[in-house]
Amino acid sequence: MWGLLAAAALLWPDHLSGPFDGVPLDRTAEAVLVGVIFPALWVFHSRFLATRLARASIVALLVWRACATVLFVQDGWCLRFEPSRPYAKDAEGAPHAWDLRADWRAADPACSAIMTRSYSEFHEFPVWFFNLPPPNDSWPAPEDLPPEATIAMHVRGYLSPSSSGSFDIDVGPGMQTAIAIDGRLSALPVQLAPGVHHVAIDGTLTGTRWRLVPRWNGAELWSNVSATVQRPSIASLRVRSWARWIPLGVTALILSAWIASALARVGHVAVFAWTTGASLIIAWLIVTDQVMSARWAIVALTAAVFVPVPPRLRNLFGAFLLIGVPWMTFVVVCAAPAIGRWVLYEFGNDYWMYQRYAYTVGSRACSISCSAIRALANGTGTARVSSPAVCSAFASRARSPGSAGASWRRPHRSGCSSCRARAISSDGALAKSRRPASSAWPRSARFLAARVN
Repeated sequence: MWGLLAAAALLWPDHLSGPFDGVPLDRTAEAVLVGVIFPALWVFHSRFLATRLARASIVALLVWRACATVLFVQDGWCLRFEPSRPYAKDAEGAPHAWDLRADWRAADPACSAIMTRSYSEFHEFPVWFFNLPPPNDSWPAPEDLPPEATIAMHVRGYLSPSSSGSFDIDVGPGMQTAIAIDGRLSALPVQLAPGVHHVAIDGTLTGTRWRLVPRWNGAELWSNVSATVQRPSIASLRVRSWARWIPLGVTALILSAWIASALARVGHVAVFAWTTGASLIIAWLIVTDQVMSARWAIVALTAAVFVPVPPRLRNLFGAFLLIGVPWMTFVVVCAAPAIGRWVLYEFGNDYWMYQRYAYTVGSRACSISCSAIRALANGTGTARVSSPAVCSAFASRARSPGSAGASWRRPHRSGCSSCRARAISSDGALAKSRRPASSAWPRSARFLAARVN
């Protein structure tokens, strides 16, 4: 139970932005400590959760998260995207950006995401929804993806400086924006007096040369001025500057004490030296762009069998120290540059295909209708399909050479499109053919057909 409470306390989105403010874990330190090290400690050193320090810290962090939710308005600005055309299947209104601080349960969210940091380039914008399946069952059109896609952006929020200063926004050449301060269009930079000011940014995004970096007196805005989604109270503005450090202190106390307890449990020089040395070597190989050598270093971890290990560490915890920690170092160092960023998948590759069909699990069984399955299984003639999944499911084994109809071939490594082009006619219907012997179908296809019938 205490592990679940610790996870809830660490992941709960805090209304005050800062280090360790909960999901979406878009900063490197919190992503590594909360997203990687915390689960490892929970699994392999859960005995720490039985200590008074751990339980008191967890309760304190939970209480703080609840109080911050009630007492403070959300830090950041409301960021809403409006596509010029439906980009994703079953999309309605503004797309979601996987931000629990926004209206993630609404079909048409007022905020796609909450902006609490600057976006220096295209891959830092919360527009991962471009990787969702297209609105139809075909491949994405050029207008569905950057750089051909056009999308509107609306930013709303409040800026509350405690003294006069210059407000400016650095935007990329691929963005056409208009900024209004307190309801009046303003040319930037603009001088703002102390107090609460409403900020509205409307823009159109094209291409991939995007940038949105608000500045205050030439410096980064978020760490110098209070920016909120809703109008803050005067009392809350007085305590925000120091209150945001409370979750950082409690979280640092929990994790540092937990790590120290795990290290004290090791208590063996040879095991500690092996784990530290192997992890540092792997990290150095990756940082110096010798990733292939780092992969071979993972294989070399089998040499850990020659490390003298005391009987108390000849268990799962000891194996995790000798093998798991260096391997996790490989994963973390490789993935660290992608934290807080997104990658546009090339449609047809594994990542895109997994996303496409996982998106439809439970609704249309990978977009194949039951009538199409029955027609294919019974040989009743033409079966109209709505996705290339039929190709991957039924074309993985060759038909007998003498049978009539389309010639089924194993799909190429590049994806299903080549097979689909051979097996599906230009009007989208599967070519007519007699039903081959049941042994010619893949086992998974025979099972699926039996379940449908």
